[in-house]
Amino acid sequence: MDSAWHEAADRVFRARFEPFDVTVTVVVGQAGVAVVDTRGSLAEGREVKEAVRELTAAPIRWVVNTHAHFDHVWGNAEFVAPRLTPPARIWDTSRCPATTSSTSPRPRLKP
Repeated sequence: MDSAWHEAADRVFRARFEPFDVTVTVVVGQAGVAVVDTRGSLAEGREVKEAVRELTAAPIRWVVNTHAHFDHVWGNAEFVAPRLTPPARIWDTSRCPATTSSTSPRPRLKP
């Protein structure tokens, strides 16, 4: 698997990570960074966060979950307080069931 970042479009990067062949996408904007899918554990989420720092020092402000499989969302905890301050705002696509939400509802992206 190639975990190196590839620029898919202007300031849009993607990389594929083992052990579950997860594609992580990063969008670097003027207001900060969005990370799409955070992988399957705290350690894997930390690897993503460190890899993002290789691209930019801009703040990670948003996390987007494409769907609710563990290998895409369990790294989310690395992107909220106390591990990331200020914490990223976590967004779910409409494909994510309520089981990925915390006690407070999270915003949903409509297709």
